[in-house]
Amino acid sequence: MKFFVSAGHPMYKGAAGILDETVVDRAVVKELDLVLREMGHIVTVLNSESAKDYVEEVQVANSSSYDWYVDIHANCYHKESANGVETLVYADNKPQAHAISKNISDLGFYNRGVKTRTDLYILKNTKAKALLVECFFISNQNDCDLYNKIGPKKIAIAIAEGLTGEKYKSNVTVIEKPVNTPSQVKPTNDNWVRRLQQECNMQGFSNQKVDGYPGPNTLKGCPIMRQGARGNITKLLQEKLINLGYNLGQYGADGVFGAATYNAVVKFQKANGLTPDGIVGQNTWRKLLNL
Repeated sequence: MKFFVSAGHPMYKGAAGILDETVVDRAVVKELDLVLREMGHIVTVLNSESAKDYVEEVQVANSSSYDWYVDIHANCYHKESANGVETLVYADNKPQAHAISKNISDLGFYNRGVKTRTDLYILKNTKAKALLVECFFISNQNDCDLYNKIGPKKIAIAIAEGLTGEKYKSNVTVIEKPVNTPSQVKPTNDNWVRRLQQECNMQGFSNQKVDGYPGPNTLKGCPIMRQGARGNITKLLQEKLINLGYNLGQYGADGVFGAATYNAVVKFQKANGLTPDGIVGQNTWRKLLNL
């Protein structure tokens, strides 16, 4: 499916409570973008600074075809007792809205349910199916404490699963086995595929024949990787990028997926007609393996 996701309140004019709404909105949207992409969906993100008002946001969303417009917010009220999650819709005919509220409430927030709002511009004027998620109350101490404890990713997963009806299963490599000594020497890459196959087997991502010949099983066994990953698969990715002529900075193939690796991946993706999101998924691995 195709999703248009926005972090609420153009020009950073969100509410200020115990937490800052615009900060919360962006944190949840960043994770929601990654989670939906990892689930295989197409995502366009529009943060508040990219539009001056909701009219402009809707114009951007309506300029293309999307299945859903999802606007992320955090609630605020002068009475600190107000708490919980609620999902807003123009008409209560979207079971996904109820699923989102339930999923977020399962994390520990009070479920305020689904509210019909015919006065909100986005819900009224967007061509795609639209909903607005008020994740929790930034004016409620318990809500804020719970958010700080669980983090934005769990909320993003709750939203993504409610929207799609699918379970999120991440195979992103975050912590791998201890890395070897960083290499500054451009690798020969003669047995790179063989070493990649062996490492994917060792870490449980695949159970393939280690023969040095890339194919569907090799591709299937490569985990999704993004900034923050570290280990021997990251090191192999870096070796490949260096061998292809991409600059990874002074640390070279050190097994840490940092900013230099991210930038190199983005350049590689642009050069190969891929979405330049810095995430090494199946399409990027396919190009790296020359499949």
